[in-house]
Amino acid sequence: METKNMSKNVNGNKFEFSEIKEKKGIKEITFKILNDRDKKIAKYKFVIKETDKNYFSVFKLSALETQLFNKIKTPMNFIVLEAKGTNISGRFVKYKLETIEHIDLNIAIPK
Repeated sequence: METKNMSKNVNGNKFEFSEIKEKKGIKEITFKILNDRDKKIAKYKFVIKETDKNYFSVFKLSALETQLFNKIKTPMNFIVLEAKGTNISGRFVKYKLETIEHIDLNIAIPK
């Protein structure tokens, strides 16, 4: 059985976030995934809400299935409300958070 360290980048991809752009009270940020040769392989445009904790992992678990084991450092704490873009396979992705209640992002693994 193989064990993966979830605190490091396991496939060599790099992640870039743009600066926040705000239009009519709506905050947007662009997220790019680059391969090991710095070629863009995926790009998303997010509508975000800044939060006191980082809830990016909610989007990551929902829509970035190929990046689950990669550590992605965000420039600030936020939650993704909506996202549009192309994934690594070149497919168009549309994501909209409908509701969120009682999130516990801690995982306990019994010994």
